[in-house]
Amino acid sequence: YRAVQVTVDREVALKTVIPDEDAPGMSLLLSRFENEAKVISQLKHPNNLRLYDVGRLSEDEVYIVTELLTGDTLEDRIISGELTVERGLRITIEVSDALWEAHEKGIVHRDIKPENCFVTTADVVKILDFGIAKVVAAPGATQSGAILGTPAYISPEQINDYSGVTHKADIYSLGMVAYEVFAHRTPFGLPDLMNLIRMQLDEIPRSPRDFNPAIPEPLARIILKTLEKKPGLRHESCEELKKELIAVRPLLI
Repeated sequence: YRAVQVTVDREVALKTVIPDEDAPGMSLLLSRFENEAKVISQLKHPNNLRLYDVGRLSEDEVYIVTELLTGDTLEDRIISGELTVERGLRITIEVSDALWEAHEKGIVHRDIKPENCFVTTADVVKILDFGIAKVVAAPGATQSGAILGTPAYISPEQINDYSGVTHKADIYSLGMVAYEVFAHRTPFGLPDLMNLIRMQLDEIPRSPRDFNPAIPEPLARIILKTLEKKPGLRHESCEELKKELIAVRPLLI
């Protein structure tokens, strides 16, 4: 909801769960909702969503209050075709920087995708929806064997061992997002779910330059490195990834 926080007279976003005792998994949903609030409260980076308040109206009614954003999702921007390579690079750098803060606090997002990257009217990117984030310091947040996330962007290790993933899973998912931003398509197209899962596990993506020759070769190599199947072959951190992306900027001038 769009709301007003009357104590400080500012417009905010109010997010809540409509209670339904008969709905399957309601207690898990409420638990994830509270987890999102706890996670967001630790994040101060300007490219992460800012949390103002969290509370309960009753045992089954939980709410969080965040900054109010106006603009479009990155998915909308990709579909519109308005993103240049230069703007796409800046967005990728901003998301890398925001994820670095989360990772430094032991938080793995686990669902980085264009829908969860919001581009405001002030042209600032915000990472949304930490509802299934894993806090590394708190084991047991997700049952072993569970697969959550979005198949088109999910890392191979999330398929095989969802509860045991590290920050390298976010690097892979960000690589998938970057591929789509620059190549205007995902690496594996739109296969059925089972084939998509197989491709995430086994198929090596083609260079994004095959679909958009305007992408500089060094940038294409960076993207493909984020998409290595083995986590150890990817960038060590989003800080390292950010530095490599910044080094590519002069090629776009």
